[in-house]
Amino acid sequence: MPTPPLAGGTAGPTHLRPLLDTVLTALHHGAARRNGPLPAGGPATVTQHMHDATHPLIPDHGTGAHHALRTLVTALAEGAADPAHPHCAAHLHTPPLALAAAADLAASALNPSMDSWDQAPAASALETTLTTALAAEIYPHAPRPDALVTTGGTEANQLALLLARERHGPVQTVCAANAHHSITRAAWLLGLPRPVVLPAPTGVMDPTALHDALTRLDGPLLVTATAGTTDTGDIDPLNHIADLTTTHGADLHIDAAYGGPLLFSPTHRTKLAGLHRAHSVTLDL
Repeated sequence: MPTPPLAGGTAGPTHLRPLLDTVLTALHHGAARRNGPLPAGGPATVTQHMHDATHPLIPDHGTGAHHALRTLVTALAEGAADPAHPHCAAHLHTPPLALAAAADLAASALNPSMDSWDQAPAASALETTLTTALAAEIYPHAPRPDALVTTGGTEANQLALLLARERHGPVQTVCAANAHHSITRAAWLLGLPRPVVLPAPTGVMDPTALHDALTRLDGPLLVTATAGTTDTGDIDPLNHIADLTTTHGADLHIDAAYGGPLLFSPTHRTKLAGLHRAHSVTLDL
């Protein structure tokens, strides 16, 4: 059997161009058939449509690259939830920029494997530069700030609790009722005590309740504040919380997965005042 056309190398672009035209046409036709932010008919209808379009999913004989792409991509686009539609209010995911999708194509074609330098020389250098630059956005005055890439906010929060455990042993986590569920999950996975959950009557952590908790609890303590709740985007009073953790000798982690990109807004970055005072920060782009 001859080798199928590959996406990489000098011949990659030549192989990709006709396939991309098929995909883009299928995306257009699928979106036109959907004609709205969601497919009509609900789960049963969408499931049946996908089954009809793709059955058998693993055929004995293929239908050819263009036919397979046209069939699958059209069905996916027709049955998609489209965050780019003006009538779509996304839960969390955003409408992707065309620029980002084009960049994803380059990453897919090059397929760097980030587990060792020899499999991704340039990408490894780029990742190091990117993480250092992101860390400098959060810690502009630190001598050598650094960061690393995780699979998302949930893993980043777990890593923050892990680092606190490595520094101090079995830390007691203190968070507010507005904290993301990944904080409690991470404490459980790491064998740490169940977090002490403080009230958030106005949607953010109550500093008075935090002061009382830090006064009565024995250390070591890790306070996890939230900069941008997933429900309402509320930001805890970060500077006030940092003052209290400093006074009581507690560590501070700030989950800024949702609100952290305000750092890139000259107008709104002041809403994150105090972010740099945390021992660790979660940022989700």
